[in-house]
Amino acid sequence: MPQIDLDFGGINDVPEGWFRLTVDKAIYKPNKAGTAMVLNLQLHLTDMPPGCIPGTETEYEQFENRPVYDSTSMQPQVRWRLQKVLAAITGKDWSEDGMHLDFVCEEDCEQFAETEKCSHNKRIPDLEEKTVVGLVVGEEYEGNMNLKVKKWVEDNGSVEFGPDFTE
Repeated sequence: MPQIDLDFGGINDVPEGWFRLTVDKAIYKPNKAGTAMVLNLQLHLTDMPPGCIPGTETEYEQFENRPVYDSTSMQPQVRWRLQKVLAAITGKDWSEDGMHLDFVCEEDCEQFAETEKCSHNKRIPDLEEKTVVGLVVGEEYEGNMNLKVKKWVEDNGSVEFGPDFTE
């Protein structure tokens, strides 16, 4: 009978350090409590460096295209973080008042086309398919290690990728 080979070694190994990320989706939607709007970013690791995660036999390259998720509140008291994320992704200075991001309905619904309002999540196309550099760290969630972006930097060649935690 044919068998499926399974290897669970390194399942919770995560690459930590500075890495290039590509933004797949930027979603503007209400938070779980419905009290504020958030920017949810769906990204993936890109251009992983050669070599192994320090102290392991796990190669960085096996994490190529691994998803990374991040969420940033739009509330005024934490917009400083949003400002840093947007600056890193777009390469623009987001310090002026009155700046805006265009959004579209994620479902491309008829109601949004007619009124620019609907109950679906909204996508921000200007943030999608852009690359950015992030200080990626492992964060435990429900017993599993997930990747989280601790710091954001514009992808302009100023950061060397890998396990360097120089901030």
